[in-house]
Amino acid sequence: MKRRTEFYTYEEIAKIGQRYYNDNNFCTVVAMTHAAKVGFGKVFNAYKRKGRPLGKGGWLFNNKEIQKDLGITAEKYEGGLFDYVGTVSQVVRRLPKGAFWLLIKGHIIHVEDNVTLDWVKSNSKRRVNTIYKITRHFEQAA
Repeated sequence: MKRRTEFYTYEEIAKIGQRYYNDNNFCTVVAMTHAAKVGFGKVFNAYKRKGRPLGKGGWLFNNKEIQKDLGITAEKYEGGLFDYVGTVSQVVRRLPKGAFWLLIKGHIIHVEDNVTLDWVKSNSKRRVNTIYKITRHFEQAA
């Protein structure tokens, strides 16, 4: 599977999703795209095969098969569904280097080496409920 060496900005991915796939509300697809370092279309089609309807967001908790197919795993790092672990700004500052997903109400944010790759910026005051650590099971391109 071809892996990306650079990350798209959220704006670039959103444009691809809207223009070429006629989709919206795809934060889980965007987070998975960054975590697996693959193109939007690969993740979009994986979710489509599993039954994700257009414009209806995604689900994080029932996608272990998609994660396995893309060569990643997500394990709970901190928090829970109704917990409060800090604001996005606080959490991003204290996380170690690596890939993480932050769950906030109705949204998921991908964080790579203490930088958010999302429309929610690193200095946001939104409340984070859960943090997932992403482990990649493939060779990182240099």
